[in-house]
Amino acid sequence: MEEDEDDFEDAIENCMLRGAIFKVKKIVRFFRQSEVATTELTKLQMEESEISEGKTLKLIQEVKTRWNSCFAMLERFLQLHENVARVILKLQRDKNSKSKPPAILTMDEIDALTEVRDLLRPLDIATKESITRQTPVTPVGFNLKADLTTRLSNAFGKIEDIKLYQCATILDPRFKKAAFASAQSAANAEAYVGE
Repeated sequence: MEEDEDDFEDAIENCMLRGAIFKVKKIVRFFRQSEVATTELTKLQMEESEISEGKTLKLIQEVKTRWNSCFAMLERFLQLHENVARVILKLQRDKNSKSKPPAILTMDEIDALTEVRDLLRPLDIATKESITRQTPVTPVGFNLKADLTTRLSNAFGKIEDIKLYQCATILDPRFKKAAFASAQSAANAEAYVGE
């Protein structure tokens, strides 16, 4: 009887995870299709961080053909989720809204997705590190490595410049300064946390 209960609990947890990820996908799709929602999200970021429009972040949609795109989608969503929720709530109150905004995530779903992101992060890091350690000798291998390295750099090359990640890394006793590739980013994180 206990095994049946464990299987049932596993199924519920699996269902909850799939449901939360589906909600994130739906939110991302809504923001990518709604100019009003995207504009509001950009405006909130600019107000909070005093950054220019060109440096604001956008939500990332998962792509089934890219295994790590779920990680990228969750990481970006969790980075922006408070502002995303504010925009959705504002649009839900707006009776003139052309399309119905999706539901926001519960705190339990946010907590679960935070853990999922944290569990996926080492896989993402390991993949990137294993690519840089490879030394191909054929033209095909050489070109593939160059292409993968470029794509990874474009997707994650400036992650150390984001204050939220800087602070989270510097405050994590497992990483502190050792996780930073850039001494300047580590110094910025220390200065920001010290304020």
